[in-house]
Amino acid sequence: MEDRRKESRNPVNEPATVTTLEGAVASLPARVLDFSRSGLRVRVQSPLWTGMQIKIDTEKAILFGEVRYCRCPPAEAGYDVGVRIDQVISKYVNAANQ
Repeated sequence: MEDRRKESRNPVNEPATVTTLEGAVASLPARVLDFSRSGLRVRVQSPLWTGMQIKIDTEKAILFGEVRYCRCPPAEAGYDVGVRIDQVISKYVNAANQ
């Protein structure tokens, strides 16, 4: 399968919390698996719907974005969720301004 990404992905394995911003608001423990300038992939234990707006809270930043896909990879626990990033708020910048 050919990779059609415009940007390279950088692998990571960082804890995060995903919060749904539509419908019934829910916060889910997550792991950020990889990222690029415009998107990232997280793993959660519950499926998320394509097009859903979410917030991803990590140690370094709070990100807002849209779910582009949700897949359950074979032999893996949970769901891999691709997210298009719409906004990033750095926690370092905010801490420095306080």
